[in-house]
Order: sequence, then structure tokens, then C-alpha cells
Amino acid sequence: MLQTIVTQGWRRLARAALGLGMTAFLSACGGGGGSAGDPTFPCTGASCPGGGTTGPTAADLVVTLSGSTLPTDGTGSVLVTVYAVDAKRNTIADVPVSISVDQNALVSTTATKTDTSGVVTGTVRIGSDESKRTITVTAASGSITKTAQISVVTPSPTGNTTGPALTVALSATQITPAVGSTVTVQLRSSTGAALPDVVVSLATGRGNLANLSVATVRTDANGQATAQLTASPSGVTGADYVTAIAAIGSTTVSAQQAFTVTNALPTLTVNPASVTLRLSQPAPEVTATLRNAAGQPVANQVVTFAPVSTGNMTVTPGSAPTDANGVARTTLKLSTTAGTTSATDALRVSATYAEQALVGNVIVQIVGESPTATMTLSSSNLSGLGASSKANVLVRDVGGNPAAGQLVQFSSQFGLVKFDASTAVTDATGVASVNVTPATGTSNGADVVRANVTVAGIAATDSKPVQVVSATSPGAPVLQLGLSSTSVSSAVPATVTATLTDSRGLPVAGQVVTFAVIRGLGRTNVGTALTDATGKAVALLSPATSASAGADEVTATVQYAGTTLSATQGFQVQATNATIVSFTGPGSLSAYGQDTLTIVLTGAAVDSPVKLSVSSSCAAAGKATVSPASISATSNTVTLQYRDNGCGAVQPTDLLQVVIDGTSTARQLTLPISAPAAVSLAFISSVPEQIFLKGSGFTESSIITFEVRDAAGNPLPNKVVELRLQTGAGGVTMEGRGVESVDPLSPSPFTQTSNALGRVQVRVNSGTQPTPVRVHAKLSGENIATVSSNLSVGIGLPSQLNFSMSQQTINIEGYNIDNVPNTYTLIAADRSSNPVPIGTTINFVAEGGQVESNKLISQTNGISQATSNFVSAQPKPVDGRVTVVAFALGEESFIDKNGNNIYDSGEEFQDLGNIFKDRNYDGIFDASFDEFLGVNLPGNTSSTCVPPTTVAIFGLNAYSPSVPGTCDGKWTGSGQIYVRRAVETVLSTSTARPLWPGGDSRVAYANSTLPMQTGPSTSQVTNYRVAGGDTICSVKASDTFTLLAADANPGLLSSASADPSLAASYIVLPRLNPMPAGTVVTVATATTGFSVSLAGGSPVPNTSQANLVGIGYNFDTAISGSVTVTFTSPRGTGTSFSFTVEKKNSCP
Repeated sequence: MLQTIVTQGWRRLARAALGLGMTAFLSACGGGGGSAGDPTFPCTGASCPGGGTTGPTAADLVVTLSGSTLPTDGTGSVLVTVYAVDAKRNTIADVPVSISVDQNALVSTTATKTDTSGVVTGTVRIGSDESKRTITVTAASGSITKTAQISVVTPSPTGNTTGPALTVALSATQITPAVGSTVTVQLRSSTGAALPDVVVSLATGRGNLANLSVATVRTDANGQATAQLTASPSGVTGADYVTAIAAIGSTTVSAQQAFTVTNALPTLTVNPASVTLRLSQPAPEVTATLRNAAGQPVANQVVTFAPVSTGNMTVTPGSAPTDANGVARTTLKLSTTAGTTSATDALRVSATYAEQALVGNVIVQIVGESPTATMTLSSSNLSGLGASSKANVLVRDVGGNPAAGQLVQFSSQFGLVKFDASTAVTDATGVASVNVTPATGTSNGADVVRANVTVAGIAATDSKPVQVVSATSPGAPVLQLGLSSTSVSSAVPATVTATLTDSRGLPVAGQVVTFAVIRGLGRTNVGTALTDATGKAVALLSPATSASAGADEVTATVQYAGTTLSATQGFQVQATNATIVSFTGPGSLSAYGQDTLTIVLTGAAVDSPVKLSVSSSCAAAGKATVSPASISATSNTVTLQYRDNGCGAVQPTDLLQVVIDGTSTARQLTLPISAPAAVSLAFISSVPEQIFLKGSGFTESSIITFEVRDAAGNPLPNKVVELRLQTGAGGVTMEGRGVESVDPLSPSPFTQTSNALGRVQVRVNSGTQPTPVRVHAKLSGENIATVSSNLSVGIGLPSQLNFSMSQQTINIEGYNIDNVPNTYTLIAADRSSNPVPIGTTINFVAEGGQVESNKLISQTNGISQATSNFVSAQPKPVDGRVTVVAFALGEESFIDKNGNNIYDSGEEFQDLGNIFKDRNYDGIFDASFDEFLGVNLPGNTSSTCVPPTTVAIFGLNAYSPSVPGTCDGKWTGSGQIYVRRAVETVLSTSTARPLWPGGDSRVAYANSTLPMQTGPSTSQVTNYRVAGGDTICSVKASDTFTLLAADANPGLLSSASADPSLAASYIVLPRLNPMPAGTVVTVATATTGFSVSLAGGSPVPNTSQANLVGIGYNFDTAISGSVTVTFTSPRGTGTSFSFTVEKKNSCP
């Protein structure tokens, strides 16, 4: 954007960018050029008072980049702008400047010398080298050299390396007091999609050259927003820029566009500032208005309209003279190849008048559209020569409207179908129809019907599949049979495959095939099998016995399509002359032991291997391993390895069997296995780990699990375990039994026998007192024992002192706006500050707005809490303050002086009465004003409440609302009382009404006083001066004044004619409320030689009280200055107030 700056007057871009924290303005490396206080570009050439250039030699160069990165795919470019300045930082024309790059990059420059604005520009691209690297840009003039760096980075999957993109365009880059400019911002995501409903902040750099119509704008559905830029009536001229800033999540993007304010230059204004092009919409008109320095229209001057990208759009005409009103017109159209995809482009509008080059830009948003063709078939199956299906094609144009009179072409992909007409024209409803029939009587199979149409030069197509069945069967179904081998032995069985196809040769699934061996020399592993999706059914063929030998046949039979199909295949059976002589092992095996098993055969040899399979009852249960379990024996002695994995714990012996595959020859072996000894007893779990007091209504029992283990750590079943309860405070029981001694051991403990998993379980029930619980477990007859852990009895009920509520935002913008959200988070713990159970119900009520009525406690990082949502809505109290109350069943807090964790008589406690909504949040129940909650419980009677004597935290206030005289005079727990908390939320107005915080002798007040209620009591009244239009007088060159950032709470007057300056005029006084949290306060001045700054107080904090805002000012050459203070709410409402500052002793 910097390359479009027309340099007139003062240039402060670099200083303003630094002040705003902008990263879009990149300073190059290198030294030289003025002090830290000098402006970057004070003025240009001979226009500088008392200065000017003395020749085409620069004292320094300033290099700026439009971006700091380039993508490796070569799609981007960076604009380099070089300014030549003299020793006073004035830009100089006609200075030789060269721009070069390294790292195989490319640069193209506009000139070899600076133009009349002292500028040379160039465009940098990465060239053919697509590697990641750092490119150094070097600008040189004489002995002066400056550099800047560009990083070549990998683009994101969307091709964007910088995330969301924000652009700013001006309808005119030169404005006068008579002719302004339209500011258009465009916000897009990293994928190029428009970002709607985003607030964009707008500001000018100098502040005294031009004014913006609004400080913030909100993007529309196209990601665009506009504002008006007008020259300041002060008459100051020079160069400035518009800065736009937007926050999208955690990402902040910004953009700038320079402009010039002059009273002596012509202007070119473009309208509209942005247009949208669609194929379905008529071509829009763009106008350019040329005015002279006096703001009068200029006729008969040529204005040129040129698209930035020639491939997207055309203009007619490309240039046109201005008419009597100074207006030139053109029509913007999509090019013949554009319009089907979305894109963003720009139209450049230019004219030359009075030796001035005038330029304006129009942002062009292209919305892609295409015609459509949608086909339907009345039937997708064509059976027989006489079958037909009607194909209807609905054609719509780019606007989605039915397109009549369009020629649709129909075709067949495989030639199995034909049409009664190969083309058809759409009717008034946009539909073209043809009949589809089989191409011939023997056409058979699947085909695809296609429809093609061209609407306004853009093609559209659709297709649908169709199944064609021949009128005459081309053949009969077939069953084929195959063998993987025609030689079958017990060592090498054969696979039998039957394949069923229909009359068309297609596989048939789901048919039952029966297998049989004719002479009985072989056998199949299954008698029947079902054909799969490929039409195949499979069986395994092996000899019937080890002595079987000779030739035989296997047959396959199936009933299909009313006929019986069969197939036969012969095979040769090889006899297996092998026997099992013996199967032996050790006399016994120790627990977890390993030993060798031996099998002795006859008839095994290398050329006639014998296939053996070994099975084990322990191995089948996962308690033993046999390796290998399948053997192809080539010798008569085979050895195996057997390992016990704890089988002796469940059975005394293992029954093993070896079988010659494919025969009935087998041998068995019974192997005794020793049982493992128990060596440990482990605590496994307490489920749940916390139970609650008996009668609390929460979980009151837990299952404790122990496990008996052997030396290998494996569980042992059938072991007797003795279980004894060790802690019983408050009446804790285990299976109905109380505490039993473990030293010495009680004589008759509760016992359990370990199950198949080696585990025993016991139930523990809570008592009436919180306590940790331990259960002692001992292996009967052994000196092996352990103790449980992790189980405790908790109170479960929230305690009043441990009931805490907070809100996300105290002051929300809800007085004038509905549906402004807030949240209230309740943290609940019992008297020991332990979390209350998940699922505890918390109730919420509010004086106004809408709040979720109840929420269930959940735990985050072990902390019990519940969050309720709130939105601003009617009713809204006149004072803008809403009381929200949360309550739950719980217990009154007490001081546990003896540490037994239960209430004892004489201990001080917090006596609670009924709950009420404290509408003025003063902690005092007013029966005529406050709202009583009808939630009476046994703990609430008509008794006087016991006041705290020594414990200050037991005192009741607005945070713990309690109605006097509704207590029971004693400690109440067990869920017989409601614990409660209340907070106050301020519904602040969107507009501000700043106030003077106190008397200030420097101020000549312009407004009368306003009585305001400053606290919960109606007696808390203070008269404040409303700020705005006031004059501040001070002889100091620099000073500050302070305002209260109050909202505009109106109160309630007794009548429309009542005097608002008198407290007696109000039914409800205006309340001193803060502006909404996040409100931004800004200050500005239109006075030359006078500056202002914000000394603090912005943004408005999260508070219930109006905060102070400090405004600093400084006199330079002026003796009087104007100050504008603007309060912008979070929802974008801005309220401005003007003040005058005089440099004198006192105001009249």
C-alpha cells in the first residue's frame, strides 16, 4: 500500500506504525538519518518551509517491505519501497537508487531514480529456487546502502503463509474538505473465505488531517465493511494513512492505506467502492467523479478504467470522458472464462488533471456460479427388449432458475442402451426427456446414461447407472469343481473349490453346495458349504484313514434355478503307513516348571513326512504352552517343550493328546503338575474410594477387593482369606460387623474364598462421622497379610463457609441490549474443604435477566464446581443491578474445637435463616422490597437466629442472604438447611455519561449537577457534574484532567417535566454504574500545536464501581486546544464528548 502514497506535506507513517505496535510497517536494517525524535518524513522537496533539497544526493535511504515472508511455491511477491531523504529527513526527487536481491531471487524496479515523491519501488519474487531461505534486499545510492530481509517459508495447505488477511481500499487517495473518500475493508480467512461479523477498528495516523465517520465497523456476509473519510475542517494539509486492525481469536491482523489531504488539488472519487460480480446478475456500473481543487465537477476529462487482472473481468468502455457533472461511467463484466469460481480482484481508475495523477480503486468480489443438470430415471433396470425407462434432465442456469430452450445431448457409455432421440430441448420448466431402451435383444450388463448441456457457454453434465438384462438367456448356469492337488495324503491334504455361475457367467452367492467322496477313500472336513460373493464354496479333502490308498472321486452338487447341477473331480489317495508308538513326559512337573515331552513314531521319513497335532487342556485354558503344537515329522522321534503357566493352581493334571492329521491315530499323556504356593496378598481397589455419611443421601457403601498371588505374581483361586475391619469411627461396618482385633487376631473373622481370578471382596458401609477406613486381610493359616487404602468416609454435604460463587464479568453491556451473556461459577466443598460429590444439585435464581435454574456439580482437576449461564433480558432493574442467588442442601458451618469432625454442643456455629433475593444487595432483609424464597426446611423455623460471638466469619451479609427470625437456634446439618451465596451483576448501558469526580477550580462547567445514588442505600446520594462541553484553564504547558467513566443509567423521573438536577424529581435516582467491562476510551484533538494522550483508565476493568480516566494534554505552539474523548463499548457503541483547554490562569 505504501507505493500508492502521493507525498504532500508531512509524512509520519513510520512513527505512527511504531506507536500502534504495527508489524505491517517493516523498517530495514542500517544506520543514518536524524535523531530519535525526528519524524521519518517531515516534508517533501521545496515544499518544506526554510529547507528543501540542494541536489539529487541522498543523506539516507529508508526501505519498507509490504510483507516479511514469501511462499516456496512461487505464488507471492513482496513490494519494496525505497525513500531517498536529505539530512532533515525531507524526501528528494531524481536521486539514483538501485535495488538488488540475493539467494537466486528476482527483483523488478519501476525506475532507476526517485520520482517526484522521492520514491523508487520494486517487486521481489523467489525465482526458480523453491528452497526455504532468507533473501536480503539491498537498496543503494552512492555510498549509502540499506538492507531488509524476506523469509522464504513453506506455505500452509491452503497456500497462505500468514493466516487471515485484511485489506484496506480508498475510493479516492486524495481528499479535500469538500470531497471525502469511502474506506472499504475486506477480511478473509487463510483459505480465502469471507469472515463476517468481525469488528474492525479504524484510525488515522496523525489524527488532525482527516476524520473517520466511525471508529469501528463490522464486516458483512462478504467480509466487507465501509466507513467515510473526510478532511478535517482545520485546513491542515499533508499525507496520512488509515489503519485497520481486527482480532480473530488469538490472531491480530492489520492493514494500511495512505491518503493525502489538500486544499489545492483535484480529486477523483470512485463509486461504489466495492462491487460483486455474478454470472446470474447484470453487469454493475462504476462511476468516477472528477472535481477540481475547489470541489467543482470537471467535464471533458478522460478517465481510464483498467482491471488489475485481465483474466477475470472486462470494462466497457475502457476509458470515458467526464460529463457536465464530472462523472465518467463504465460497465464491469465477467470475462468469458471467469465466473465459475470465486475470486477477489480490483479495478484501477485513474485520470490526469492539473498535472496531478489521480487514482482510485474498486474492490471486486467474484462469486462463482455454474449451471446444473440433474438426471432422474423412471427405472434403473431394463429387463427384456421391450423394457424402457424415461430419462428426465432438469437444467438450471447459474442463478438456479429452470433454463428453457437448452439442447441436451444423451449418450451411452458402453452401448448397451439406446434412446428414442439422442438430443432433446428443455421445456418451460427446464426439463428435457427421452426414452431409454436396450440396444439389442441380447444386450446384457450395466451401462451409464449421460446427459450433457451447455448454458451460456458453460458446460454441465450428469449421469445415472442402468442395469440391462437380456431378453433371451445366453446360456445355462454352470458348476465347476477344482482341486489344489490330485494327490492327497494325510501330510498333504487338498483344497476342493466349487464355483457356481449363472446363465450370464456371473458368480452366484449364497447357494449351498454338498460335497461327497464316492468310494470312501477320502473325506471332506465339511459336508456342505455356502458360495461366497465370488460364487465359490470350499472344503478340505484328506484320506479317510491312514491305510486308505487308491483312486477316488469327489463330487459337488447344488440346487439352483430349478435344476440340479453337479461336478466331479478324481484324485489319488496316498496311504499313510505311520503309527504312534509312545507319548511320554516327566513323572510330574513343578509349578511353573518346564520339561521335555517325547513322541515315538513309525513310518516317518523325509520323503513321507507325518503331520502331527498336539492338544493340551491347560494350554487351551491359557495356563500352559506346548511348543511346537503342530509338527511335520520326518523322523520317528519327536521332542516337544512343555511349560506350566499356573495350571497347577486350577487342576492337578494336564491331559495331552497327539494325533496324526487326517487319521484317527492318537495317543494321550497325563502329566501331573504341582500347585503353586501363595506368597502375597495384594490390595486391589476400593470402589468408590470415597463414601459419605450415613443418611446423607449420597453413596454410603464401597467394595474393597484383595487378590491372592503366587511367586510369579499370578492370581491363585480357592484360597481362604480372613478379613477384619480396623477403623469404625461413627459406626462404620464391614459386612455388618464392627472393628475386630488384628493383634492378637480375633478368633472368628469374616472369611472369603478367592475366586478364579484369585480375588475376594468385602462391603464397607459408612457411619455418621467422617473418617479414613482400613480393612485388614490375612491368608488363613499363613503369615501373609495386607491392609486396604484409599477409602474414606466424607461428609458429602456443602458447608456454608465452603460455598463460594463468582461471576465471569461484573459489569456487562446488558442495560440496552438483550442476550448479553455472563456466567456464574459455584465452588462447593464440605466442612473439611473436600469436594462435594459429583451430581450435587445447585439451584440458581435471579432478580432480572435469565439464569439457568439448576446445575449439577462436576469435577475439574478434582475440584467440585458448577457453572450457570446468564443472559440479559427483561426484567431489568432501573438501577441496572441484578442480584443472583445460588443455593443447595447442606449444613451450617461450625468451629470444631475438639477436632472430632462432628458438631458437639457448645461449639459456635453459623445459624442460617430463610433465603431471600437481596434486590439492593445491602445484606438487610426488607419485607416490603426484597423477594422471599419459599424454601422452608426443618432447619428454618420462627426462632431468633443465634448471632456469632467470637467468630467474625459467621456474620451474615449480602453475599450470604438470610432472613432474620427464621432460624431454629441450633446447629443444623444432614441436608436440613440451604447453604447460599449471592452476587450482584451490573447491567451497564452502551452509552457513556462521564462525570467530573469532584470540584476542580480549573474547570468552567457547562452542565448542571446530577444527583446520583452511589451505594445500595437510597440515602447514599452525591451530586456530580456531567462532563462534556466544559472548558479547562491552566497556565501549565502540560497537565491532566480526570473523568469518571460512568454509564448513562437514567434512573426514573416522577414525570417527563421534572427537573433532573433535583433528587426530589426521581422515583429512582440514577445509579453511579461503570461502563461495560472492556469499554475502550480514546482521546483525540483537531488542534495544531496541541497534543493529547490517555493517562490511564482504558479499557474499563471488571468492576462494580465507575473507574477514573485520565486525559493528558500538552501545549506546543497553540494556546487553546480541543479535546474529544470517546467511549466505545464492547458491542461497538461509541459516545464522544468535547472539551476545550485554555492556556491561561482561570476560566471566566
